[in-house]
Amino acid sequence: MDSFCEQNQQTNVLVVTLQAQGHINPLLQLGKRLVSKGLHVTLAILTNAPTNSSSALNSIGSVHIEFFSDGVTMDYSREVDMDYYMDSVGKFAPANLLAFIRSHRRKFACIITSPFLPWVADVAKEVC
Repeated sequence: MDSFCEQNQQTNVLVVTLQAQGHINPLLQLGKRLVSKGLHVTLAILTNAPTNSSSALNSIGSVHIEFFSDGVTMDYSREVDMDYYMDSVGKFAPANLLAFIRSHRRKFACIITSPFLPWVADVAKEVC
């Protein structure tokens, strides 16, 4: 088992989630489990604040937290019309996630997301 963990020390996993109640914590817990197995984990969270990967880096334990733009303006309240918000995210966030992945200093071996962001699979397919 030790050789498995040593071999995977440089394996990078990207976990993508919404910035919404009940979405971050389960994927953060998964990320912590993956870290305990010797993987490097980055949790990328959609936000309506303009960010870039170099200025938004934080960590919780050994899970690195970064943010990328959902493409919705700062003054838009997601709670007003969730259908509009999710449609907008589906249009603009994929390009922002793709740019985030391409500009990131690590190459990701795996991308994990929730079923609420089906377009993440398309982005993963594009970078493979």
